[in-house]
Amino acid sequence: MLPSELEANPTEEKIEAEKKRIRDEIVKKTNASIIAEDEARPDDQKVMKLLRSLGSDLNINAFALNFRYEDGRLNDDIEEANYLMQRVIEALSVDSPDDDPTKIPLFLTSTEFSDELYGECKANYVKRLGLEQSSLDLMVLRNVVMSPFPTDGNFTNQLADIFYDVVAKETEIVRKRNTPAPDFHNFLIQGTEEIYLIHLPMFHVANHRQQLIVNASFDEKSKAKYIALKKSNPTEPMLLVTQRKVMAKDVIEQKGHFDGQIMTKESFSGIILQDVCVQLGKTIVSRPLNSKYRLDKYPDTFMPFYLYGTPNEANIDHVITRAPNTQLSAGRCKLNFYKKVDDSIWKKPLVLLIEDVREAPMQPFPSNIEIGSKNAAIIPQDDFYRGNTAKESEKNPSEKNPEPQNDKNTSSKEGFKIGVPGMSFSVSTKDNSSQPKGYGAPGYGSQGYGSQGYGSQGYGSHGYGSQSYGSQGYGSQGHGSAKDADCRDCGNGKGSNNSGGKVTSSNSKSGGSNGNSAPKVHKEDESNKPHTSATIVNSGTRSGAAKGSSFFFRPGATFKVGVWEDGDRSNASSNYASFELGKFVGRGELTLGESVYVDSEAMNLDPFKKVEKVAEWRREFDKIGKELD
Repeated sequence: MLPSELEANPTEEKIEAEKKRIRDEIVKKTNASIIAEDEARPDDQKVMKLLRSLGSDLNINAFALNFRYEDGRLNDDIEEANYLMQRVIEALSVDSPDDDPTKIPLFLTSTEFSDELYGECKANYVKRLGLEQSSLDLMVLRNVVMSPFPTDGNFTNQLADIFYDVVAKETEIVRKRNTPAPDFHNFLIQGTEEIYLIHLPMFHVANHRQQLIVNASFDEKSKAKYIALKKSNPTEPMLLVTQRKVMAKDVIEQKGHFDGQIMTKESFSGIILQDVCVQLGKTIVSRPLNSKYRLDKYPDTFMPFYLYGTPNEANIDHVITRAPNTQLSAGRCKLNFYKKVDDSIWKKPLVLLIEDVREAPMQPFPSNIEIGSKNAAIIPQDDFYRGNTAKESEKNPSEKNPEPQNDKNTSSKEGFKIGVPGMSFSVSTKDNSSQPKGYGAPGYGSQGYGSQGYGSQGYGSHGYGSQSYGSQGYGSQGHGSAKDADCRDCGNGKGSNNSGGKVTSSNSKSGGSNGNSAPKVHKEDESNKPHTSATIVNSGTRSGAAKGSSFFFRPGATFKVGVWEDGDRSNASSNYASFELGKFVGRGELTLGESVYVDSEAMNLDPFKKVEKVAEWRREFDKIGKELD
């Protein structure tokens, strides 16, 4: 800190005056001129006295950056300041095997200030940068003084000019990433009785950094075609895309209308329904996803969802509490409350907690290909392996191809046909260059998320290894339905001993349960306190009896849930993710509908990020390893 800031009663005037003196009498002067001019000054006004009180006492200097927007506003988001500094570090360090160290004019390294280790120091640093206080770590740049004479020969000014040019260039990119601008927007369509649109968010683009669910209506002709399409292809996610670039916030706030077009996730070769007139209605959820509105950690005892729709068609969308995250949405679900609940609750803001699934141990989710999500639709396992077998058979023509499934909606592995009375068209399912590579046999089975993914070769036996994401997690056993799930608050209905020996079978007795099975205990619990001891046992997947993808969030999966009223979503406080719950509505079982949407990639995609050359690094390390051998 500056000497003026360390005084008993610092003022902005004194601080700014001292900064001006530093610029005029130190920065713009040579060493010789500073010494010469000091000879004529009184001792208490000598610049050398001020100079000795500035800067670090070490040869490692730490400093941080922030930026202003084009309108002069100072950024107050620590995540965006960190993002700027990360880009600067990438520009001024060896970041790829292709980088030539001789062409990097200035080398910097970085570290982080955490609350735990730096406490008040970090808080002061954040304040000085003009950032809001945050529990996020603050990135800090570092340089090392390698010479006792860095200020001779205008060397320091040359370094400052290089650094300034790099920061100015990267600041323009960070400004663009954080400046809202008209863009095309994608919405997942849910429901047929009532139509809901889920905006597909992106953490790294300002105009898409919003969790938004809104009620909508289509023109009669488009609505009839959409319903026919949905009924003919209930498992296929359908997206509504704006036909022109718009500011989503303006359209939503004005409850306006726009023209859109409907496509499936992979229908790059064609749009299945054009010129859809969309009229927006009631906003169900509207939350910004900037870092200050997110939580410090994922929910560790349940998984929260927004609940909306009708008694016949319940829809859910995963509450995004922090980054990175995954789009988990399901439409036309069946929610069976254990006790009768008035239909009027569907007019209220609702939050649903899946009480037999812990979110935190699963986050962050793996890539779509490892989940078994093809184009955001969870693929049935038999289709997945049939597709892989077909690809292998192409490589080995001598092998007999499996008999194709008799599905009127499936024409070949290159596409599927959608048949609607009065309409007929095909949608290509060929691999696209923009899609993840390697969608073959090694992706999902024993080599995917099992033994070679997050299993024994992933995070190891003690972390996300054999007991968590490995053989019992997303690997060979996967995630079963909630009927195969245990919650120690409910007892254990499947005979496994995951509750510390309290319950060993469906007929065992557990503290006050009187021998009731787990579903009955859950059914009889009318407390407003969420269950907190969820654990997953996947006997369905383990036995091979589970139909569909072994990912836990899949069509037909059943979960034990609790439902609460949410707070006033029109209040500014609702922008913040929170675990606070309102009035308890009831408990029951939720069965996911056929239309399940899972995407762990799009939300986290950063279009401004420099391309990571992971493959080049791997080749370089392999080369080094061979040389060492």
